[in-house]
Amino acid sequence: MTADRRKDIYTTAASISALVGGFGTAAIAQYASSNGRDMRALRRLFGRSLRKNWSSILTGMLLVSAGCLALLIFDDAKSAGHLEWAGEALLAFGAARSIRLVWLFNMLINVSDRDAVEPERSPALQFRIRE
Repeated sequence: MTADRRKDIYTTAASISALVGGFGTAAIAQYASSNGRDMRALRRLFGRSLRKNWSSILTGMLLVSAGCLALLIFDDAKSAGHLEWAGEALLAFGAARSIRLVWLFNMLINVSDRDAVEPERSPALQFRIRE
């Protein structure tokens, strides 16, 4: 590819990864604002793992954006050589993180939907045995 074409790809990849990172923050807001029974159980059982996943997705998108911006700065040769491989690796990494984000977001929406359609329950009755 020509240097101009590579720079177009780097710019597009940096923009898309920044947008995907923004979608990630929307997914985190959805997770944080849901308070149903299933969501509480999900947080109790998998809260630490979910936080690590969200963190790794957002960090990954920041790395892709920063890496593509660095490639824009340093790729000035007619033939990119190893920089072209770095660009391809960033694109593959960004695609993997995006797929992970979609999977997590879909899972959270499913749990949130289950909570939303579940009828309200009244508090459990408590019986006291009189002695």
